[in-house]
Amino acid sequence: MEKLPPIPTPLVTRWREFRFQFIPVITMCAVVAGVVAMWRQYVVPPNVLAEVEPITANVVSTQPGLMVSLNVDLFQRVTNGQEICQVQIMETNVLTAGLAVIEANLEVKRGQIDLLQLRDSMIYEREYLVYLQECVQHNINKKLFTRYEADFIRTSNLWANVSKVTNNNIITLVTNKPLVSEAQYDAALAQFEKYKVDVEETANFLEKKKETLPKLKVNGSNLLYYVEQDIKAQAERLVNTSSNLILRAPITGTVSLINHRAGERVLAGNPIVVITPSRSERIIAYMRQPISVAPRIGDLVQVRRQNFRREYGYGKVLQVGSQMAKVDSTLFVGTVKFTDMALPFLVSAPRNLALSPGERVDVIFNPRRKFMEN
Repeated sequence: MEKLPPIPTPLVTRWREFRFQFIPVITMCAVVAGVVAMWRQYVVPPNVLAEVEPITANVVSTQPGLMVSLNVDLFQRVTNGQEICQVQIMETNVLTAGLAVIEANLEVKRGQIDLLQLRDSMIYEREYLVYLQECVQHNINKKLFTRYEADFIRTSNLWANVSKVTNNNIITLVTNKPLVSEAQYDAALAQFEKYKVDVEETANFLEKKKETLPKLKVNGSNLLYYVEQDIKAQAERLVNTSSNLILRAPITGTVSLINHRAGERVLAGNPIVVITPSRSERIIAYMRQPISVAPRIGDLVQVRRQNFRREYGYGKVLQVGSQMAKVDSTLFVGTVKFTDMALPFLVSAPRNLALSPGERVDVIFNPRRKFMEN
């Protein structure tokens, strides 16, 4: 019996058999591979939340005033030291009133100095008159001393019974007995010594008083000079503070917020302009519970941006907090925000990533991979 040729199988039938036998297996393998790839490239364990450290610098006025000009606009790039705005600290009428008060104070000080000079002059004149009276009395006492000295010489000559010349040029006579009583001799001696001490001590006193009297005169010109210098310094300080205060940018960055415009009044210490830098050097991360890998200083981590290209770099743990802290609610993805406690730590920002301050990033611990400086 002659063999018949095999019946050809249609291509559609072959494709249907292939789909039934192999397509499910291929699809399953592709799905598993896709899930693994997505897990490794896009999915991050939810126990680590991180953001690039936001840095802000406030431009404030140290004194209240009126903002006369604003030289920057929102989201404008500024450099360190660039002029931001000008604030007029004091208005013209206030300045005029202040200068008038200072001038009035100067006149009051001048009047007080004149009264002080008049009082000191009167005190000096009074003390000088007393000095003249004491000089007159001293001259009288000198004359009385001469008289009592002569009386004592005569009394001592009548009292003594030895003929000799003493140191005081007192000549005594030789008699058998004193010609005056002892009481008379003692009275003459007392008067003599009293006026002798009085004349000597008064002379010393008047000499010192003569040297001291000129010191009672107050030189009002010097005092007035210092008062005028002080008033002048106050006026200059008032004028300087009344001039426009120029506020400059403390850092290089971008103007992210403007709270006041030209023509508005500003208060001391209130932010006028907020400047944020274009790059931050650190990342603030939070390790939520349960803590599977405790961060340690020096640990290697992978920092990955939350974009479609999944750019990544490597950083190191710089500091680790000592206690749990409240996690910023903006780090939670979704519309529902809640409060959670986590362990905070700082990570160095990779140099190859252009991370913006405040940007959310993924932090993955990978201690087995060698750290590479990018």
